[in-house]
This record gives sequence, C-alpha cells and structure tokens, in this order.
Amino acid sequence: MKNLRPYQRKAVVEVVRSFLAGDDAVLLQSPVGSGKTFMAMNVLKQMRETYPDIKIAAIAHTRELVQQLREAAEDIGIGRHVYVQSVAMARQNSFAVQPNILVVDECHHIEAESYKKIIADLCEQPLVLGLTATPVRMDGKKLLKKDGGTFDKVVIAATIKELASLGNVLIPRIYTSKERLPNLSRIKRRDGDYDPGELCGVLNTPRLCGDVVEQYRKKAYGRQALVFAINREHAKSLKERFERSGFSAECVFGNEKEYRIKHVNDFRKGRIQILINLHICTEGWDYPELECVILACPTQSYVKYIQACGRCMRNISGKNTPVILDHGGCRHDHGHPAEERNFGEPEKEGYEREGPGGKECPGCGALQAMRALECKVCGYVFTAPGCQEELDEELVLIDEDKNRATEMLRFLQAAAKTLCGVDLIHN
Repeated sequence: MKNLRPYQRKAVVEVVRSFLAGDDAVLLQSPVGSGKTFMAMNVLKQMRETYPDIKIAAIAHTRELVQQLREAAEDIGIGRHVYVQSVAMARQNSFAVQPNILVVDECHHIEAESYKKIIADLCEQPLVLGLTATPVRMDGKKLLKKDGGTFDKVVIAATIKELASLGNVLIPRIYTSKERLPNLSRIKRRDGDYDPGELCGVLNTPRLCGDVVEQYRKKAYGRQALVFAINREHAKSLKERFERSGFSAECVFGNEKEYRIKHVNDFRKGRIQILINLHICTEGWDYPELECVILACPTQSYVKYIQACGRCMRNISGKNTPVILDHGGCRHDHGHPAEERNFGEPEKEGYEREGPGGKECPGCGALQAMRALECKVCGYVFTAPGCQEELDEELVLIDEDKNRATEMLRFLQAAAKTLCGVDLIHN
C-alpha cells in the first residue's frame, strides 16, 4: 500500500479486515479532500491479492464521479479489473460481470429505490463498499443495517480538522448574518427541503440580489466565486445583478449539457468570474483553485450544505484561505463545515448543537460551549469565558488573523483581576 497517508492506510486495513471478518457492507466515511476514491481502490487491490478471481463493479450517479472512479482504478493498476458504470446505465442494463464486490460512490443515496433495485437484480448479493463524506439523508432513512439500512459498519478515515493539520484542506472563513434572516418559517417544504417557488418569491428581490453582489465585492473581491441559487429565475436575477456591477457571470443548469460544459470550462480557465448553479456543482465537481462559495439558497439539507462548502476547501499550493458568504442562514442551521459529527453512532447521526447556551467563535463561526477558552475548530482564543464578539447586520465574521497572543494576555489580565484582585499592567 504505497503512497498512502497514515490515516488512509489505517482506514484501508480496517475496511479489509471488516470484509474478511464477515461484514457484508462497509461504509467508508471521510471528508472532501481525503482521497476516498484512492482509499477504495486500495481496498479493492488488497481484496484482489487475497482473492485473485474476485469480480469488481462500481457505480456513481454523475459523469464526473464515474470518470474519477475509472481514473483511480487505472492509476493504481487495477483498471481492467474494475467495471465502472453510471447508476442510470446500471438501472437499464445488467452489469457485464456478476460482481463479488460493488463500490457505491456517494452512498448516502443507496437507500433510494433505484439503488436498491440495482443490487436486488444481481444474481448474487455482493459485498458493498460505500463511499461518502455525508452519511445522512433528508428523508430520515438510516444507513446502518441495525436501523434498517444497508451497512454493517462505518469506518471513519479522518476528520476535517485532521486533514487541515496535514494540509489537505483549508478551513474556510464564513461570513454570515448575526441572526437567521429572513424568517423562512412559513415557507412550505417539498421533498424535505424548502419549496423552491415559495423560497424564490421571498428571496428573489432587487435588494437581496443586490446584497449578494455587494457582500461579494466587500468580502471576496477578485476571487472566482461559485454561487448556489434557488431556481432558474433566481439564478438569472443574480447573473444580471453581477453583470450590471461589472463582473462576468454565467448560469449552469442540469439539462443544458452543452452550455454547462462550456461555462464550467470557461470558469476553470478564468474567463468567467462568477458561476451560478442550482446545486449541480457539488458531488464529483472538482476545482481546487476555487476560493469563494456564495450560499444564496437556504437549505435544510445538511448534505447539500456540506457538499457546497466543500467545493472551496481542497488545498493546493499558494491558495488563500477560502471564503464562504452565507446569505441563506445555512451556518445557523447546520453549524460550521469543519465541526466534527458523530457519524459513527447512528443514534446521533448528523450534527449535534451545543444548545441555546453556546457561543459563536468570531474566527470561524463554529458553535462552542460557553466556557470554552479556545475554538476546537480554528484555535481562536476567546478574550474571556462566555465572551462573544458582536456581529454587524451585514455578513461579518471576525477572521482568524487576530493576534492570539494578545487575546490570551487580555484573558489572563481579566482572570487575575477577577480571582486575585491584581491588575496586570501590559506595557
């Protein structure tokens, strides 16, 4: 297992041991930028060394993910042994081989009827290796077998904080409003999320669209930005406002393949500054150079939120700290994307908040315990226990560039005066 990082090697070994110990389905969970596909291919290579005649298939639901699976298999030298197919093709045609192992990319989709049919139609039930950064579902269906799902076990390869310490990802600076604005409590729900038509009626106004452009100008001027809009009408309104302000902008929609490919390529080449999409530039969409994401579309989906944020978190040489402009209150609903989740415990699946007594980190926006002295996400040192910096009504978060030594000194001064009645004078 050459060229594997320690956390990758550990995850590969644990997955292989799980299969050899009798588990039929294992879910490999790891954040964006961790190399899930690379780890999966190493699992398959190890299984082939143990069982040389084993047949392997892999499915994914987008062209980009299918291509990534094929390239990863080729890179590790097992390309001719891994049959890769899109979910759509797998539904229409049976596999060319009867797989003994089936890899399912973005496997939080596996409880959908289309995926279940693909597996049920196989002559023999294969071992299943699932890959995802977000093992949760909006419909409430669980992924672990003990809760009625598919998988026997979850193997967690790494956390975002661990990846950041290795330089694989960058923890983004998130700008959001102090409170969740506007009030969306009366918006109807459709498929577990806000109804796009009603949501557009509330948010697609000249003032709010103009605010998206203005905050971009203030917080991320000069950076290419990927914008997540509500629907076509909203996307076109945002495009018009950006262009009126002198920024090159284009929209990409799922059913316009030719234009989508052209605009995405132009964006990658720097010909377009603002690319507006309807949550199609998420799973499998890779552009490590991206330094800004604009969330102009509120969502109740943790998966959509994390996938959107993840587009700008991959690290490359010379990249600046990415910026996320949250106009949808998503950070209020789902927390900071770098916060750790209890994915390995099904009864605690998803994001657990501190509760009403928590406080925000002014450095990254993560919710912390009131008594926390240091942010567990970005390391920001609070001025005193329970102290919380105030935010303006516009999108503002104090960044990580504060002098932490000075902040710690202030805390020590306050603590000395409170506990000992001593004034520490700093010259």
